[in-house]
Amino acid sequence: MAVRPLTCSAAALVEIAHTHDRVHIERDIQHLIELGLIEKSPKWRFFSLLDQAVITPTAISLELYARCHGHHGAVEKFFAGCVSSGGIAAD
Repeated sequence: MAVRPLTCSAAALVEIAHTHDRVHIERDIQHLIELGLIEKSPKWRFFSLLDQAVITPTAISLELYARCHGHHGAVEKFFAGCVSSGGIAAD
């Protein structure tokens, strides 16, 4: 399963995280990258200096999400509705 790159604006991340501390948000994103839940982007720079961050989920994070929602089959079947909307593409 492949995922199209996902970017999020600084303003949206501040709203999602419920904090205006961009350094804190950047540290959390770096931690998710280190855990293998978000793809490391070659464009990644210090978010606190940028207007957008690339936060594309990895295959393992998508599988974890599906499992946490009680899905035990193929991950592609869980996200089947998303494929038609253009967010996720099956390999």
